[in-house]
Amino acid sequence: MTGLRLLISLSLISGSFLASAQLDASFRADTNDLQSFTIHFSSIYQLSDTASYDFLWDFGDNDSSELPFVSHTYSSPGSYLVTFRVSDGINSVSTSMPVAIANLVEVPNVFTPNGDDINDFLVLKTNGSTLYSLVIFNRSGVLVYKKDSYSFAWDGKTPSGADVHSGVYYYVLSTDGKFVKSGFFHLIR
Repeated sequence: MTGLRLLISLSLISGSFLASAQLDASFRADTNDLQSFTIHFSSIYQLSDTASYDFLWDFGDNDSSELPFVSHTYSSPGSYLVTFRVSDGINSVSTSMPVAIANLVEVPNVFTPNGDDINDFLVLKTNGSTLYSLVIFNRSGVLVYKKDSYSFAWDGKTPSGADVHSGVYYYVLSTDGKFVKSGFFHLIR
């Protein structure tokens, strides 16, 4: 993970300051999205700085963008060589790095729906393009939640809106009637 920055040096010449700039086209790829095929790319330029520069992202899948901050969704898993170019109208620099895109299905092992806005939802990370079916049972085997969706964020409530009790719950995730994943998680209020 690297940051994009503009290096500036000042020199005193004949009683005035002369600014010279050196471009650096490093960038950051953030993979912390609910959908595992979506990546957030960003430079560290502030929005007020971006008018002086031209940006070009090549995402390695025949798609590109000219924005300094952008989210890109890949259509399939794989390794993509992402190239970022920055130009100040005179000079241009670029940096490339591989970005791995995987079809992840991640289910946390604990969440705390207590209203403090921290970890209040059981969030499943998926690729965002596959329709999944999620069912959740309490430890007595009673169904407490069922939903078909591309991504999930359960608030710890039954379909009638009642809070479920703290405890251990069992989930089963499937797609097209085929088993994908199952396991346990803790709900703590």
